[in-house]
Amino acid sequence: AVDAAAALGYPVVLKIADHDILHKSDVGGVRLGLRNDFEVASAYHAIDCELGGHYGTTPVLVAPMAGPGVEMLVGARRDRAFGPVVVVGAGGRTTELWHDAITSLAPIGPSAANAALSLLRSSPLLDGFRGAPGADRAALTDAVVAIGALIDAVPEIAEITINPLMAHGQGVTAVDIKVRVAPRPETPEDGVRRLR
Repeated sequence: AVDAAAALGYPVVLKIADHDILHKSDVGGVRLGLRNDFEVASAYHAIDCELGGHYGTTPVLVAPMAGPGVEMLVGARRDRAFGPVVVVGAGGRTTELWHDAITSLAPIGPSAANAALSLLRSSPLLDGFRGAPGADRAALTDAVVAIGALIDAVPEIAEITINPLMAHGQGVTAVDIKVRVAPRPETPEDGVRRLR
């Protein structure tokens, strides 16, 4: 972890790399804003001890620390009734608290993506609510369009969620991404292989 952090450059984030833990911060599996080798080593040891692993064996992800911004959720899934859909909403720790999301058919164009962002109750945060810096709506819109195009073009993806997607004053940063791959449909060639 220390070597990876030094290669990336400080500050960094440490996060337990366990796909079975959905909300890693809820269980003490995330350490933010680590500024030197000592802080990284201490954070790794704390994660390892708190989550019951054996020192030296707990897998962690080391990533650059994202700058400040508005935490958003951008995702897509295959709906049984409507097919590919894209979802945009308030992200980060408040996702389940606010339930502030808009679902649209995918693929989605820039004007429809921007309109979906404007329909969110949290939309004023993107414009700089009460003097806070605003977010780069163009970059956020591009991310929504890209995720909609991805779910439409790649049938193997059943669901993709970026939460949070940090919308900065300039650009966006995907902080956490989860992708669920659908089982591949069986083809006639698969049956022939089994018979052989």
